[in-house]
Amino acid sequence: MLKIFNLKKSNLNYHEKIIKNIKNTLSPLPQTFWDTDPIISGSYAIHLLFKPQVLYDDIDLYFESKEKLNHCHEILREFASQYSGTETNSLNSTTYKFDFAKIQLVEKIFLSPDKLIFDHDIKNVSIAIQHDSIYIDDEIFNLWYSDKLSIRNTQITDSMSVEKKMKK
Repeated sequence: MLKIFNLKKSNLNYHEKIIKNIKNTLSPLPQTFWDTDPIISGSYAIHLLFKPQVLYDDIDLYFESKEKLNHCHEILREFASQYSGTETNSLNSTTYKFDFAKIQLVEKIFLSPDKLIFDHDIKNVSIAIQHDSIYIDDEIFNLWYSDKLSIRNTQITDSMSVEKKMKK
């Protein structure tokens, strides 16, 4: 079930600290970056909410529209050159490397945060943070505190060979 925590009336532990951490980490970026309404999800969100001792490789950002993604690309490209940053590409994302963090823009999925959390294959990562709000599938609290992994859906199909199924 979807739970939405807003900073002004939140009963989520450390909500204010989580938002402050995000703003501190990404503080070198200009205000125009925030105008693109990025949605943080993935290992950085897990690091902030459940496992602060666990390291994350990059900050995954999702967007509600391709237009907002493209605008963020423009901003980061311009800003990355100020940091002598480089970018790396994959089929589904572009990663910008800065002195302060690696920022990965996910280019395949365009969803609102309340829909995005239910799109992840693994329930344990069903977290999205946008502005001061945190969206969570409330089932993940029990999963993290009991050290369980829950798969929402798989990329396995009946037509796959046993070898391909095992690799997935």
